[in-house]
Amino acid sequence: MSVALIGAHQTNPGSNINNNTQIGGGVEWNLVPYRKNENYQFMFRLGSSRSDLALDSPYKIGCTRDHYMFAFANFSAYWLLIKDKLIITANSYFSKNLKYDDNNFVQLNAKVGYKISNSFKLARK
Repeated sequence: MSVALIGAHQTNPGSNINNNTQIGGGVEWNLVPYRKNENYQFMFRLGSSRSDLALDSPYKIGCTRDHYMFAFANFSAYWLLIKDKLIITANSYFSKNLKYDDNNFVQLNAKVGYKISNSFKLARK
């Protein structure tokens, strides 16, 4: 179990975002900590963050500045199968805006890959 402080900053004038600063904290639990000799890993993260938003022009919130809280949950996993050649990863993320009910986010990802070679090298001249 670990505790983390998470921060992010964004400026995107093309999307009407002059300044968006987020800071939050959470707890993370790894079923299997990152180790080279393990062929699987599971991680769960839960926390909350505060967002301070400054827009270039008013949007549907009716003002150019706003502050709100988010609660979030994240689950990630990977497996290495068939002599560590087949790689399967899965990730899910959910965030809930505690001020605006129409500003929630859900993301689900899954990937499958196959390792062709363990010894790929670039030649030098």
